[in-house]
Amino acid sequence: LGSGAFAPGQTYVALSRLTSIDGLYLRRPLRPSDIRVDPDVARFMAAAR
Repeated sequence: LGSGAFAPGQTYVALSRLTSIDGLYLRRPLRPSDIRVDPDVARFMAAAR
Protein backbone atom coordinates (compact mmCIF):
# COMPACT_ATOMS: atom_id res chain seq x y z
CA LEU A 1 0.00 0.00 0.00
CA GLY A 2 2.96 2.31 0.11
CA SER A 3 1.95 5.44 1.98
CA GLY A 4 -1.68 4.39 2.28
CA ALA A 5 -4.86 5.14 0.40
CA PHE A 6 -5.13 8.43 -1.45
CA ALA A 7 -8.95 8.63 -1.42
CA PRO A 8 -11.56 7.88 1.24
CA GLY A 9 -12.97 4.38 0.78
CA GLN A 10 -10.21 3.27 -1.58
CA THR A 11 -8.88 0.48 0.64
CA TYR A 12 -12.40 -0.83 1.27
CA VAL A 13 -13.21 -0.86 -2.44
CA ALA A 14 -9.98 -2.63 -3.33
CA LEU A 15 -10.48 -5.33 -0.69
CA SER A 16 -14.20 -5.72 -1.41
CA ARG A 17 -13.44 -6.61 -5.04
CA LEU A 18 -11.44 -9.67 -4.08
CA THR A 19 -13.13 -12.92 -5.03
CA SER A 20 -10.70 -14.99 -2.95
CA ILE A 21 -7.87 -14.42 -0.52
CA ASP A 22 -5.53 -16.52 -2.69
CA GLY A 23 -4.44 -13.68 -4.96
CA LEU A 24 -4.00 -11.12 -2.20
CA TYR A 25 -0.45 -10.06 -1.46
CA LEU A 26 0.32 -7.37 1.09
CA ARG A 27 3.84 -6.07 1.54
CA ARG A 28 2.99 -5.45 5.20
CA PRO A 29 -0.05 -5.70 7.48
CA LEU A 30 -2.72 -3.05 7.10
CA ARG A 31 -2.48 -0.12 9.50
CA PRO A 32 -5.22 2.33 10.47
CA SER A 33 -3.37 5.00 8.48
CA ASP A 34 -3.92 2.91 5.33
CA ILE A 35 -7.67 3.49 5.59
CA ARG A 36 -9.04 6.96 4.89
CA VAL A 37 -12.58 7.65 6.01
CA ASP A 38 -14.70 10.39 4.48
CA PRO A 39 -15.36 12.96 7.23
CA ASP A 40 -19.06 13.15 6.26
CA VAL A 41 -19.39 9.39 6.67
CA ALA A 42 -17.62 9.51 10.05
CA ARG A 43 -20.02 12.25 11.26
CA PHE A 44 -23.03 10.29 10.00
CA MET A 45 -21.90 7.12 11.77
CA ALA A 46 -21.20 9.01 15.00
CA ALA A 47 -24.67 10.57 14.91
CA ALA A 48 -26.28 7.19 14.16
CA ARG A 49 -24.81 5.65 17.31
